[in-house]
Amino acid sequence: MNYYVLYPEVAGEIGENSILTYENGRIKEVDYLDYCFMGWLGDELLTQTPCYIVSKNLQQDIIRANLTGASFCDITVSFSEEFEELYEENREFIDNMPEFVMLICKKLSINDNNNMNYDFYFSKNHELIVSENAMNIISKHKIIAMLKFSTVKTIMCFNKSYRTR
Repeated sequence: MNYYVLYPEVAGEIGENSILTYENGRIKEVDYLDYCFMGWLGDELLTQTPCYIVSKNLQQDIIRANLTGASFCDITVSFSEEFEELYEENREFIDNMPEFVMLICKKLSINDNNNMNYDFYFSKNHELIVSENAMNIISKHKIIAMLKFSTVKTIMCFNKSYRTR
């Protein structure tokens, strides 16, 4: 099965109400996420290192498809002043935004390279890695920005050392 590294839209930043654990000056754990939107193209899969968020619609499709390696937790969403100003004339846009949840994935270990059995992983660099089955579900949703970075038919395919049978 092929696996893909996804680079979704960065539509915001980690908000001030987030609860984070740091180690050596880096975020080690996100105990609670407040995703602060600064702009948004409408994508249902977003990132801000080290977090990934998905719309509740995408979450439900992942669960319905019995995809593995992913779990979810609730978040809050806030908006920067710039975002509020940008959509001041179109408040309907903000009011109709989908709800989002944080995507939590299995961490890929060295031992997984030849035996990848899950549909979702985080690499050691916290890149989002998905199976072809997961990619099929994700691609049915609104993912504009990520597709702009695609080449030919795939987003970015792993090198041979990460391919499985």
